[in-house]
Amino acid sequence: MKSIKTITGALLLMLGVIGVASCSQEEDNALMQEKGNLLKIRTTVADTRGVITGTTFQKGDEIGICVTTVDGHDYTGNSQNIRATYTGSDWQLERDVVLTDDEAIVYAYYPYNANVTDSIDIYLNPTTTPEQTDYLQGSCQGVSINNTTADIRFNHALTRITLAVTKGANDVGEGVISRVRIENNLMYYSGQYVGERPTRRDTKIATRGKMSIKTGEKRKITSEEDYFVELPVNCTINSSNPQNIDILLLPVSYSSVQISTWSGGGINVVLTIDGDEYEFSLNAVPFHTGDVPEGAIVLPSGYAWEAGQQYTYPVTINRSTVHRESVYMGFDGDDGQPLYWSTINLGATSPTDYGGLYGWGDPTGQHREQWENASDSYYIADLEECITFYGGPTPPENISGTELDVVRELWGENWRMPSAVDFWQLIDNCGIEKVDEIIDGVEYDGYWLTSNINGNRIFFPKAPFRTGEIVGWFTDATMYWTSNIYSADPSQIEWGNVLNFEQLDLYRQNEAVRTGLRKCIGLPIRPVTSNPE
Repeated sequence: MKSIKTITGALLLMLGVIGVASCSQEEDNALMQEKGNLLKIRTTVADTRGVITGTTFQKGDEIGICVTTVDGHDYTGNSQNIRATYTGSDWQLERDVVLTDDEAIVYAYYPYNANVTDSIDIYLNPTTTPEQTDYLQGSCQGVSINNTTADIRFNHALTRITLAVTKGANDVGEGVISRVRIENNLMYYSGQYVGERPTRRDTKIATRGKMSIKTGEKRKITSEEDYFVELPVNCTINSSNPQNIDILLLPVSYSSVQISTWSGGGINVVLTIDGDEYEFSLNAVPFHTGDVPEGAIVLPSGYAWEAGQQYTYPVTINRSTVHRESVYMGFDGDDGQPLYWSTINLGATSPTDYGGLYGWGDPTGQHREQWENASDSYYIADLEECITFYGGPTPPENISGTELDVVRELWGENWRMPSAVDFWQLIDNCGIEKVDEIIDGVEYDGYWLTSNINGNRIFFPKAPFRTGEIVGWFTDATMYWTSNIYSADPSQIEWGNVLNFEQLDLYRQNEAVRTGLRKCIGLPIRPVTSNPE
């Protein structure tokens, strides 16, 4: 390597300054020797299983490097948490580490975090990041001036669960899976008294944890409320090829004593299929939270999910019926057909459950764009995203029953979102009672609507709203989406029409009243049908 110093030395030599050239050559030799002593990184990933996003590093991936002495001190005084970037062929360190005769230990972790000290935080939030980061840790000993390349073999910090779901030969329904959740179903005793009723849910399934960057040891820091990991899914099962659903978890294990003495059955898996939740335990007879046939899901039992391992469970769906209860309130719908109202919200498991919170015009039900609050004015962080993901730039005035209707997507073509006219008909033909009461041990907080035509009634639970991943409650309102755009101002195509239960008297006085919200806001939806099953 010819440096500027060498060229300068040659020029001065020509001018008769002989000493400068020899000094420059010595410095250049010293620099080349020093470069030969720099730490270099070479990596492999343990092949106990494949990483969901791939088994090798990709160009631009970043890892963190920490270099210590054998007794655990900083090797150079500035060799902790060095960023290393993969070029596609090798790793480039942001700071050089000059090796000496002293032995060094090189620790590495993935992904890089600038704030790391002795451990890296693990966050499992696949609801917002479905790609699921697979955390890695590795190390190499015996690195020195005589062995400048650290061969680091990364190990997986997480365990991988795969559900291989197949549609049974006699299964009815479309078989659209939109969500999977793995949760604790094990309750444990908060006191010491024999016979005490379990009152606290165990936290074996954790959404957060810590991983030591030196040992790879994982320490759980999850709160008691974080007892499940949920993943959005978009697949349709068939009877020929299993659909694999992958989810990463912190390692889990239950002892035989825990399972035999605690209550609840251990770990539950919940699949949302055709809009209904099917819940089953991994060590118990499969069951469903609603009214579905016996034996809806077949799954072998098992525990002890270890780091770096993959566990595959075959799941067979065999439903003889898919039943959703609906009520006729005595009047026709916006389409001129007799209108039946579902007794539960979309994504709910009971009449008192507000269910899912969906954006207007998002047929997947999975988009989570943010609606932000700045001072007293509301705005969308990215207006273009709101338009793109929620109905597009030219949505129809009414999306009920169209390809933009999330109800049709999740429950099938017999079901749809209610239009503004459907809701106004309901209001005009019903007595409405706001309640917060306990009936047979169940809390009903919301609105009973009783038909003035035939006396039938349905319950609308009080519900929050969602902006991004944040769920909050309106100060004095419960709002449900209608299938209509917000027509009070046609220029505001990012707005959808809602029914506000706190303004029912105003609706009755003036059918032209319109209430609108940004389409990316998550609100509950009450399905309707003209063809009840």
